[in-house]
Amino acid sequence: MNAKQRRYFKAILEAERGVARRELQRIAAGAHAEVLAAPGDDSETSATGATDEDDAAVAAHERAALAEIESALELIDAAPERYGVCQVCGAAISLERLTIVPATRVCDHHARGP
Repeated sequence: MNAKQRRYFKAILEAERGVARRELQRIAAGAHAEVLAAPGDDSETSATGATDEDDAAVAAHERAALAEIESALELIDAAPERYGVCQVCGAAISLERLTIVPATRVCDHHARGP
């Protein structure tokens, strides 16, 4: 992978990081608003328009995605030659896979599992 491609994927990852952070902020703001709701307000929807359990699941997913994104960004900055290389076999991760999942650490073969 060349430097131009790494810059491209870094920009995508930074954009995805922003989306994940905004989603987490939105969920947190919705939870805060529920605490401030008037007594007797029986609103059964949450920040995502579903249940509190759904919000918790979405928040957990976003936190995990954000951690993967941050890890990929750190890798690009600290060891750019290792970004886009499968951590299992050392083969190059296809550009197609990186376009779909830019924070991935494994090639198509190892993403499928054993």
